[in-house]
Amino acid sequence: MYTEQMASGKTYTAHSLAGPLISRSRRNRSVLRFCLLFALYATCFIGLVGVVGVYTGLLETFSEFLAVVTGMVVNAFGIAARSTGILVIHNTGFAIEITYRCTGVLQAAFFISAVLALPYSFRTKKVPLATGTLVILAANLIRILAVYLVGVFAFPWVRLAHDVVGELFMIVVTVLAWRVGLRYMETRLHRDAPGSDVATVP
Repeated sequence: MYTEQMASGKTYTAHSLAGPLISRSRRNRSVLRFCLLFALYATCFIGLVGVVGVYTGLLETFSEFLAVVTGMVVNAFGIAARSTGILVIHNTGFAIEITYRCTGVLQAAFFISAVLALPYSFRTKKVPLATGTLVILAANLIRILAVYLVGVFAFPWVRLAHDVVGELFMIVVTVLAWRVGLRYMETRLHRDAPGSDVATVP
């Protein structure tokens, strides 16, 4: 075996010198694999949402459901609101329109894609997928409620609340849901037999 005497007096083998490079190469391949799978899944899911959701009317039905829930929650706190289709309307004439981009479905699709792209078996991914998706949809409902309240009580700030704060809020929630899901999968993997639940990567 090839060895090399360094100035420090320590002896390094070819394997020990190449080890970090091999580890870095494997890490890079894992990252590339994740990115490619994420892009593939995200493209498929968004395409599926566009085709199935729009043409079957499921997205509009979900938007109407969110409008009804928003109106019910707001009314429960004594604030006037009525839902008509995908609109939630206040007595002052202010209204929010819940389009498909406001349903949280796109953020959920990105989250699901990011989880599926991880090198773990589907059995390990089931809990993070379900809980993370529910958290994202619940957070989106909170965003809708917040935008409506800002529009009613602080109308000049509604654009900022919708276009900036709301979007950043959903990005943070989606990333955190993915990170928590990843931590859960790693913890479960170490709790069970190490290495027994990792999907084989060619």
